[in-house]
Amino acid sequence: MQRRRFSQLLVLAAPLGGLLACSPPIPEYWDWPEAQLLSAITAHFPRDYPVAGLLKASLAQPQLTLQPESNTLQALLQVAFSGPALGQVYQGRALLRFGLRFEPQDSSVRTHQVQVLQLQLEGAPEAVGQMFSAYGPYLAEKIFQNWALYQLDSSQRELLQRWAVEVGEIHVTEQGLRVYLHRRPDGA
Repeated sequence: MQRRRFSQLLVLAAPLGGLLACSPPIPEYWDWPEAQLLSAITAHFPRDYPVAGLLKASLAQPQLTLQPESNTLQALLQVAFSGPALGQVYQGRALLRFGLRFEPQDSSVRTHQVQVLQLQLEGAPEAVGQMFSAYGPYLAEKIFQNWALYQLDSSQRELLQRWAVEVGEIHVTEQGLRVYLHRRPDGA
């Protein structure tokens, strides 16, 4: 009798096992190759940032360096500063380091912990150079802190919803980014 029940269970379980085996497994992470990351970031450049109606910072496309050992990205940007406070255009460059985080409110990948490593202004008079040295790092951090580099599209959001996962940590690797996925606590 027990033998018969066991064989009936096997007969019923076989199709279910086949169905489960056919459904693709939910990945633990997404790898985002460096080329796609660069493409997403360069889509935002060139870009102008007005500063209190007195200055305008015009940013060219950055040169990006992956830094997996510190889980950060480094960006070198060519910057042109102009506006009524300066009287003419000054060229410069900014070297920034930043981490990345996911913002669930708008499904975006954003910068965080932005550090200005270097800020240079070429050919400026001493007074302008001093003003730039004093306020430039603060302005650069304000411009780039919490800056949305990428936003998930509707198909990516639907996929996360269907899998009942959410975006977790973002790690910088030698090949690009690894974005970890975690089961949602509510499981829905």
